Amino acid sequence: KFFRKTSVAVLLTLLVIALCCVIGYTRAAPNTPQDISDAPAQQAGESGLNYYLSWIDDDAGLFSMDTTDTLARSNLSLHSNYGCLMAIQTINYLNGQDIETYAKNRFEETELGSMDMLLVIETSNQAWYLVYGGTLRPYVEESGVTPTLSSVVSNNLNASFFQGESD
Repeated sequence: KFFRKTSVAVLLTLLVIALCCVIGYTRAAPNTPQDISDAPAQQAGESGLNYYLSWIDDDAGLFSMDTTDTLARSNLSLHSNYGCLMAIQTINYLNGQDIETYAKNRFEETELGSMDMLLVIETSNQAWYLVYGGTLRPYVEESGVTPTLSSVVSNNLNASFFQGESD
């Protein structure tokens, strides 16, 4: 007779609904932001790619966005693997200033270290100059049979590079 009363039936229905809601909320995925430590790992330094993009100053407009991105990713890899960095600056003309002097001054101004390099490319004279820190001397200057950094740069920065094949 107790369970046949309308008030008891309504009360039991409300209790069952409340119990279902509690069970549902406790088993549902949390609606809070995921902790960064739970996020999938990015490639080394990927979140700091903008830092490496800032070392590529393409005032002459030689490189597409894809090439600039590739250069920045190469710098990220170079820096994470070897602790060195290659800054690149392209300019249209130097107003008669010597490219070697300009490059060395820029190297000092940007406070690059002994494991870093600066490649300055001037399009009007189709000239380039590579400034490097003292620690890199064995890799840049001629040494034995292996190709050096100087030979790699000079082989790639030829006339076709300056005539639209810079990408």
